Amino acid sequence: FTGHTALVEVVAFAPGGATLASAGDDRTVRLWDVTTGRVQRVLTGHTSRVNDVVFAANGRLLASASADRSARVWDVGTGTSPVTLAGHSGAVFSVDLAPDGATAVTAGDDATVRLWTVADGTSLRALTGHTGAVRDVAFAPGARSVASAGDDGTVRIWDAATGSPLRVLSGHPGGAMAVTYSADGATLASIGKDGVARLWDPATGAARSTVPAHQGTGYAVALTGGTARLLTAGVDGVAVWDPATGRSVARRPPLTGGALALAWFPDGATLATGGTDRSVRLWDVRTGAARRVLGGHEEWAGAVAVTADGATVATGDAGGALRLWDAGTGRVRSQLSQPGSPTTLQAVAFSPDGRRLLSGATDYVPLIWDVPAGRLVRQLRGHSGSVQAVAWSPGGATLATASWDGTVRVWVADDGTIRHLLADHTDVVLAVAYSRDGADLASAGRDGTVRLWDAGTGRPRHTLAGPGGWVTALAHAPSGRVVAAGGQDGAVRIWDTAGGGLRHTLTGHAGAVTAVGYAPDGRILASTALDGTARLWDLRDVPDLR
Repeated sequence: FTGHTALVEVVAFAPGGATLASAGDDRTVRLWDVTTGRVQRVLTGHTSRVNDVVFAANGRLLASASADRSARVWDVGTGTSPVTLAGHSGAVFSVDLAPDGATAVTAGDDATVRLWTVADGTSLRALTGHTGAVRDVAFAPGARSVASAGDDGTVRIWDAATGSPLRVLSGHPGGAMAVTYSADGATLASIGKDGVARLWDPATGAARSTVPAHQGTGYAVALTGGTARLLTAGVDGVAVWDPATGRSVARRPPLTGGALALAWFPDGATLATGGTDRSVRLWDVRTGAARRVLGGHEEWAGAVAVTADGATVATGDAGGALRLWDAGTGRVRSQLSQPGSPTTLQAVAFSPDGRRLLSGATDYVPLIWDVPAGRLVRQLRGHSGSVQAVAWSPGGATLATASWDGTVRVWVADDGTIRHLLADHTDVVLAVAYSRDGADLASAGRDGTVRLWDAGTGRPRHTLAGPGGWVTALAHAPSGRVVAAGGQDGAVRIWDTAGGGLRHTLTGHAGAVTAVGYAPDGRILASTALDGTARLWDLRDVPDLR
């Protein structure tokens, strides 16, 4: 199912299973025919990321929750949204519809749970008691009560008619992420940032069983077959459990995994990589041993950069955490907070002097940070899709960003104005890189091409097309004579930048390549991939490839 132009956050089946709804960072909800895989409708109206979707029991209505501080109710047949539920003062993370479709409940970043009349969007009442963001909410069968899960570590049960609190269930240190009722309403299941799933008696509040489901954050939980099976999803995959014994019946790892990003230290002796294990590792290139592990991220660490002096490492994760580390001690120097609701960080790059940091995320807006002060100094607005890759020019005067909107934008670093809009790609742009002298800019993406541009004028120089499908990663060699391009097929192809010819193909990865980078002297090329490996390619005896 392809069509979204940014990260997909959530999916839901309609009753009967013939239609699938999906939604995400491109601000749309899409309805798909499950049999054909074709999109039936694209529902537009939200102005920020869509966090949740749910069908009414009759399948005729769909509700969506968004970071734009609203929820919407849609007519599935017409694709129109006759009702907007507005009242939260922050992002809305979750929405549910009562079985009869007459009432909706929402939960949000403002620590409230709210009940609404679906027919006209009237706010019935706000339920207060959580002391942090509320991540999930669910009606009990019959809609007599509502359960909510929050960052304060509690699951709360409310009387849907009066809004009065009925139970406060504590047991998720760090926060509760999801909650659901069994079909008969006699059991409540929850999961938290601790990766532990818990089953509760909602009538008494008593804990029935505990399942240590995931090594990290748990995101979703469901009960099927009454309470015969517990389904959970977490950072390390999905699993099916026997809640009576706590044993795993089936487990599936994440559909994508492995190493996601890399950055060289200036001495060429250390390589930093980030991955799905939520850590950044600093490797000794000579021995292959990990010198240091920068831990603490709660989500996949998919963005890594190192300053030119090797003193500071920047890392970003899928939960929006952006950290600056002391490379010598491995300690966090500062954590940078995104404005608004945090979004998945895709890429980071330091300015040549290391005093500024450029970050790209799924919210469409690249950000420039003052590193010594630890504060945001500029937002670069113009993209209409997730920002997948960023690069700072070697001279420091310009920077480039690549997006799911199919464009590369070159910005003036000092004032944030757009110098060039490069729009020749015919699909999502996944990678961008400057040459060491700053004269050339390379971009690549899902159209299967690598495009070389004159960085000063924005004019195209060459279009390079190979057999490997999507091009997912790029790096110029220090000499400027060649560019390395990682592909969806797991190969790294090295192209001649002057003539546009393919010089060599490096094979060995068993998954899509996520990052490539030349050592400062060009003698080693590093690559990371979804097969979970980082590979070092020795180019000392092949000068034509460096």
